[in-house]
Amino acid sequence: TFDVPLPVESTDADGRPVLRSWGEWRDGLCDCCDVGPVHPALWYSICCRLVLLGQIQSRLNLSWTGGSKSASGRTSTCITWLWVSIASYIIISILTFIQAALAGKKIADEETGHATLEMQAELAVVNAASSAFAMGFVVLSVIALSRTRKRIRHKYSIQEGEACVGCEDVCLSLWCSCCAVGQMARHTADYEKYPGSWCSETGLPPKALPSDEMVELTARRGSDKASEIV
Repeated sequence: TFDVPLPVESTDADGRPVLRSWGEWRDGLCDCCDVGPVHPALWYSICCRLVLLGQIQSRLNLSWTGGSKSASGRTSTCITWLWVSIASYIIISILTFIQAALAGKKIADEETGHATLEMQAELAVVNAASSAFAMGFVVLSVIALSRTRKRIRHKYSIQEGEACVGCEDVCLSLWCSCCAVGQMARHTADYEKYPGSWCSETGLPPKALPSDEMVELTARRGSDKASEIV
């Protein structure tokens, strides 16, 4: 279990970093390009946001569904989401191919006057299976992303916005998932100090692992901030 280095603004009298991530998000929801045009976090959030979600979950030691990771859990959440994404793409591609083949055959049969109810039923079943799978994948993604975002807000004592109190995490995960996961990635790592990594479980280089002092300071500052809010 470890916490990644947090964004720092200055140092205290003892030279220790003063955290600036408590109580509010480090930057805005749409500040995706602040990390640069070729940053891994930017392109993962656009093209493969679930892999980026897995990297964030690895930083926070969460399971791939956004819950607490069990002590026996050894599988990387990043790898899990990578395989889930690949499997989903393959399944959707197969279903799409079958749909196109059946639709083409149906049109050909109708032109020759040999259309059957059996063919229409087969096409309807495939269409239903494709829609059900796509819907299930979306629901799973929204649940995992919203739960992880809620964990981050709780960890850093971040309140919901006034526009969607009670459902902000779900709304952003459903309607603006690329921006939401990008904001989460930027908040849980100091990209100004550590470069992003394309091929690591946390999206950060190995040297980004924090010292015991940083972990202790993180816990202490978080506890103090939470007490102030309460």
